[in-house]
Amino acid sequence: LVRHYVEEPDNKALQQGAIRGMIEAFKDPYTDYLPPESLVQFDQQTRGSFSGIGAEIDKKDGHIIIITPLDEQTPAFQAGLLPGDIVLEIDGKSTEGFSTQEAVKLITGLEGTTVTLKIRHADGSEINPVIKRQRIRIPTVKGFRRDDQNQWIYLLDSKAGVGYVRLMQFSDPAAIDLRKAV
Repeated sequence: LVRHYVEEPDNKALQQGAIRGMIEAFKDPYTDYLPPESLVQFDQQTRGSFSGIGAEIDKKDGHIIIITPLDEQTPAFQAGLLPGDIVLEIDGKSTEGFSTQEAVKLITGLEGTTVTLKIRHADGSEINPVIKRQRIRIPTVKGFRRDDQNQWIYLLDSKAGVGYVRLMQFSDPAAIDLRKAV
């Protein structure tokens, strides 16, 4: 193919296609290929903060869905986004056929700018929130519940010294946050 194809092949496209094919052959939903243009987004996640709306999204049954707003203080939560919501449009563009990475690229952006979503709730109702992006710190650890000041409680049994710490993700601040919780 490389030597005798009708046109000069795009070697970069061939290489990335081959890598994607190998990764897909694993049929592992937790293994993915990050092309160079997605690396910036990945680096933001591992640093533990980014500018966006503060929602975890995924693709399910061909739709971009909201897994959960990250926290009650995020723009996503305050705009009324709920787990299971389907993201129909981002700034007027249909999300049909979008990958998760394509949706994240459009939803995140410069802090202080806005993004307009068309959302379908589980009950079939639709909303069109205009959400202002802000700096989002991704929570790395959580406890078993929150106290009256919205702080995580980690100690389950103070007499026995039993605690509960849920590690949410591995990122730069995770080790420090875990030490603080313990």
